[in-house]
Amino acid sequence: MKRIAIVAMLIALVIVGTGCLPKPAVIPVMPKEPVVESPTVAPVTTAGSIGIGNAKVWVGSNQGLFTGGGYYPGARAEYTIPIYNNYPQDVQVQLLFELPNNQDGEYVIAPEYVKKWVTFENDKPTIPANSMREVLVILQMPKTAEVFAPKWEFRVTVVPYGQGMVQSAVSQRWLVVMR
Repeated sequence: MKRIAIVAMLIALVIVGTGCLPKPAVIPVMPKEPVVESPTVAPVTTAGSIGIGNAKVWVGSNQGLFTGGGYYPGARAEYTIPIYNNYPQDVQVQLLFELPNNQDGEYVIAPEYVKKWVTFENDKPTIPANSMREVLVILQMPKTAEVFAPKWEFRVTVVPYGQGMVQSAVSQRWLVVMR
């Protein structure tokens, strides 16, 4: 009888004791390669509108062109801007170099002469109806140019061309970080 009582107590201790033990840690299984989703920027899809695919282009920062190295005199940065036409007919647009109205944050407004450094593959492309067309934009800083600020910006603006009064315009900020 004594043996049965001791065995019963041992069984009870084992049952109670296992409930008090910490639960084993769950270790998540990580993929061999990191999963990095590229950011997606939805274009304007309102009927009867022009849109662009990206609102900002970083040059010389860790987020865009010349990543980590900084932009410098003599450097050339190229970026293809997607332009969307949500009209039911072909639309000709014009690409323009513009300066912001006021300084926003740590980026200085570029001097007007920077306009000479920006060229467009086609500054008046025709975008097919309900479609998209990419246009190459080139920023080429002359080798002899002076660095006027460590961080500066300008805009590339897209407007419908030749339809009288401008009804809508979309702009893309170019944010430049110098070496």
